[in-house]
Amino acid sequence: MPGEIEGVGVVLLRRSSAFVAVLLSLCVALIYARLQTQGHDWGDDFGLYLQYASNIWNGRPINYLNSQIQVPPGFSFLFAILSPLHGWDFQYMKMVQSAFIGIFGVAAYFLARQYVSPLVALLVCAATVANEAVFFIQQSLIPDTPFSAIITLSLVATSRLCFLDGDGGGADRRQTYWMTPWPGLLVLAALMMKPAGMTIALATLVGLFAALVVGRTRGASRPVALALTISLISIVYYYVAWNASSGDFVNNFLRYLKGYDSIVVGIASFVWTGLQRELGDIRVLLLWFSGTAVVANLLTIVAFASAIWVLLRRRGAAPVEWFMLAHFGLMILTPWGGGPRYLLPLLPLLFLHVAYCLETGVGAVLGRSAIAVRSPNIALIAPSAIAVLALVPIIWHGANEVYGNRHTDYNEIDKPDVKDLVAWLDRNTTDQESFCSFKPRAMMYLTSRRTCYSGAWQDKSLLSEYIRKSSAKYFVVMSGQKDNPDLESTRRAAADTSLCVVFENGSFRVYGKCDQSADAP
Repeated sequence: MPGEIEGVGVVLLRRSSAFVAVLLSLCVALIYARLQTQGHDWGDDFGLYLQYASNIWNGRPINYLNSQIQVPPGFSFLFAILSPLHGWDFQYMKMVQSAFIGIFGVAAYFLARQYVSPLVALLVCAATVANEAVFFIQQSLIPDTPFSAIITLSLVATSRLCFLDGDGGGADRRQTYWMTPWPGLLVLAALMMKPAGMTIALATLVGLFAALVVGRTRGASRPVALALTISLISIVYYYVAWNASSGDFVNNFLRYLKGYDSIVVGIASFVWTGLQRELGDIRVLLLWFSGTAVVANLLTIVAFASAIWVLLRRRGAAPVEWFMLAHFGLMILTPWGGGPRYLLPLLPLLFLHVAYCLETGVGAVLGRSAIAVRSPNIALIAPSAIAVLALVPIIWHGANEVYGNRHTDYNEIDKPDVKDLVAWLDRNTTDQESFCSFKPRAMMYLTSRRTCYSGAWQDKSLLSEYIRKSSAKYFVVMSGQKDNPDLESTRRAAADTSLCVVFENGSFRVYGKCDQSADAP
């Protein structure tokens, strides 16, 4: 009887915590959606994705206006499908991002439940969604939010398959086979969102293969083998049909090594620089800019130490841990810094591994101590209590940061001077002409014109020579000194006597060849 009561209690706790996690994630998503504002910042990448979406919706080639930079089409395809609902309105489009925060939180809970108790898993969910970095990132129309949600869902599905018990009868077998397509389909969805999806692809293949080799699946080897096959087919399909990789990584890496006499020293410096950069980004991801580096570094060390321990303990059948190491390693080796948004998929994994280390570690210590003999209830409760005490301050810190920044307006493209500039460029250029800009992708979307980057002149002797070789009609710069992302271009344009100002307002200045006619400034 006590065992039955305990079993009922455990079931009720598990179900109630799952319900609360879903409700919490939904509420946070609705709050974030309510706080979304019109317009967008100068993040620039959003322009490329939205131009792709517009091309898809209007039946144009996907690389119309842009043939130099290729990105996977999944994020753009999503907004093209939803365009009848959002009408290309920035505020409504950003609400789609908020919806993925809800999915992200729910997936984080169910992934954490495979490691920790229901209450601690609920706190992992809360720490994931009540986070200033999450709140900030989901206000930009970039694929990192849906990418992170899809990654977490994929890890939930793959982890469950890695520890299946196929001896439970026909119903269990049917449920087992029903799960087999999901890892592959979700990996394909992640790859269609970002090229960095290669890390979840690698983790899925290695995790499922290891589960087969070490015999973790107990009678469910066939469905796991089927899931592995489907995943492999999905990955091959993506790289055959949508190969969006580029040579930027290799080119930048080789350019970096040219500054060193020794290749070994150059590689070591490259890795060390990337590691320092990513540790700084993890601090911002976990605790935003107000958090201390010591606390963030301690959480990071504990999380990755726990991940390595689990990986060894499960003899490689651990897709979550493979993904953590692969994704963090890729970010270290990436020669350009993308900030904390590139690390967003790691956020719930860092929290759950900190909680897992505390809950499992303290539980193991108590289990071998006299406390377990004298006070078994304390030995049962203490591990979860320690994890709770560690997560609650993090949740409080994140929620407080979100609350303090809830009314921050990041809108930069809807200001009068920007609209004035866009209208002038629309009148003075055709869809066959181009101009150089400090934010080429954003301006491409806003003006529906081909653009080039104004900062790329640095390899040329004269700015006018760069404009000529770029076949650009105009050169657009910010006129002010403050918060100018390309101040040197502004100075060089002013110093080039072969260029004349053809348009100017309070924020922007447009240069053209002095013999070139245009509307009056």
